[in-house]
Amino acid sequence: GELPVFFGDEFLNLQLAIDHELHCHRLHAPGGQTGGHLLPQQGRNLVTHEAIDDAHNYKLFDQKFAVEILEFAPAETAHIFDPLPGLKAEIISTPHRAESLAIRLTDQSCATIVYTSDTGFSEALAFFARDADLLILECSFFRDKPTRKHLELADAVRIAKLAEPKQLLLTHLYPEWDEIDLEGEAKGLWPGTTISAYDGLRLEIQKSRQ
Repeated sequence: GELPVFFGDEFLNLQLAIDHELHCHRLHAPGGQTGGHLLPQQGRNLVTHEAIDDAHNYKLFDQKFAVEILEFAPAETAHIFDPLPGLKAEIISTPHRAESLAIRLTDQSCATIVYTSDTGFSEALAFFARDADLLILECSFFRDKPTRKHLELADAVRIAKLAEPKQLLLTHLYPEWDEIDLEGEAKGLWPGTTISAYDGLRLEIQKSRQ
């Protein structure tokens, strides 16, 4: 699994934690507000609460705030809902597994974060992420990826060129990246801002476009 990436803005603070095995997307806010788990349907068999709670012994339900469960069937068109007051969320399926999702979060200032779980290249995903203030993409491989269901750097940059985010954050980095300057390599492929994710990274997200 992956460690959490933290975000903050003037309106709220969010933690997005990813369980790699079950592709569970978790949102929670401070101050006792209700958070939510966005759980994909797996065919007709919904992911059980127990399976999520026991994943890697995370005990995700053992929190100091209420947790609400939201389950969605795979869909090519965005499903829109409000997980917290003043926060709009949209989700679409990504080309990895049937239960894989991407999420777009927009707050009251219109600051926008787009995050995708595991995915292959998708123009639909790029359109979904259009003009995001922060686009978080997996980038499993540097080059010569062995599967179409993940991204290599050229794929991630291609999505970024179509989406035109203010910042691109690349994560889900396999060990082959350990000796490679990801940000330097990305700079040679597109003129935008690329950030290589690392444990404990904090970013302040502000609305950048009208």
